[in-house]
Amino acid sequence: MDVSQTHGLALGTQAELGLDSVLTESAILMEGILGPNSNLIGKSLKELNFRQRFGVLILAVHRKGENLRERFEEVKLAFGDTLLVEGPVDKMNALFAEKDFVNLSRPKQRGFRRSKAPLAIAALLLFLLLGSLSPIPIVGVALAAVLLVLLTGCLEATDAYRAVEWKVVFMIFGMLGLGLGLQQTQVVSLIAKTMVGQLESLGPYAVLAIVYLAAAVLTEIISNNAVAALLTPVAIGIAQALGLDPRPFVIAVMFGSSASFATPIGYQTNTYVYGAAGYRFGDFGRVGIPLTVVLWIVAIVLIPVYWPFVSMEI
Repeated sequence: MDVSQTHGLALGTQAELGLDSVLTESAILMEGILGPNSNLIGKSLKELNFRQRFGVLILAVHRKGENLRERFEEVKLAFGDTLLVEGPVDKMNALFAEKDFVNLSRPKQRGFRRSKAPLAIAALLLFLLLGSLSPIPIVGVALAAVLLVLLTGCLEATDAYRAVEWKVVFMIFGMLGLGLGLQQTQVVSLIAKTMVGQLESLGPYAVLAIVYLAAAVLTEIISNNAVAALLTPVAIGIAQALGLDPRPFVIAVMFGSSASFATPIGYQTNTYVYGAAGYRFGDFGRVGIPLTVVLWIVAIVLIPVYWPFVSMEI
């Protein structure tokens, strides 16, 4: 994390602050506020010899809506001051155990296990090689890599459990269930047939366009696998009714069902990014809808070039 890029914070240099660097492999950032009974009130960071006393570094001081910018190490600390602190986890725990701070965050991160880095890299390479070159299913390879990382101590099971966004996982399960329900009731199939059938008489390019668009729209609602399974038979049936080669229409379904950019619920990867990065729902539409339109146009132009509308001999 680059604290210097945080909006509203102005950090002095180490020379200006009179502080040495915190030499540690696992420095984290935390915030603490001075409570009413803090022993630090009325004293400056310089008087307290804060760096040597606690083994952490004060990066910024915030007071009554303002950031103290000029030599804040000489400013007398007051009740309600918020301090941005950097240091290793064990030092942070010792600092906040003093009860002079009201902890505004928790040191959830653990120190980097650099000695385990070769094992983690080996697990990653094993996953890549076996996943691409061996007949073993990718799920089995992934589980083997995860077990290797856990058993060798690169990652603890509790850390792995906390890292999982369980809300996102359950949302994905719900999306798959919704897609299965729509498939079983044939609602999506009926909609697709109606949309494609109305443009059947307008020519192959119009049908190709609507097939791709239907797949791209439906994949934002249900899983891409379900869309491909539902629309592929429809596309083949329409192509046969027109006396054309079904391949360009099947390719349109394939590309369209994979073009999920407009919503965070259309594909699992979108949902993971949505939860982890803090995006808003509308952020996907602002970028995803124009991208979907561009790919739609490109597909209509290029698919017939590589898979021509060759009339089928009867």
